[in-house]
Amino acid sequence: MKLIFENSYGTERVIAYPNDEAEAIKEIHKFCENHNFKIYYVRSWMSGNRRKYDCGSWNEFFYLELEKGEIWEENANHIG
Repeated sequence: MKLIFENSYGTERVIAYPNDEAEAIKEIHKFCENHNFKIYYVRSWMSGNRRKYDCGSWNEFFYLELEKGEIWEENANHIG
């Protein structure tokens, strides 16, 4: 898996390679803390083949994307 941050200009960059969604959420919190952004909520949904995370910014998002050979767990407990 790879965790991607999309800034307000639509530019994406990989910020972590988590093993599961719980680890991805921790990385999102860590990233926001390092950039002085306070998270009040996290919403998530599938957007194409990626899981999209809204953390309170109307124009910046995070995406969790599978790497080659990985599959989404059907019964995973999604956070958001």
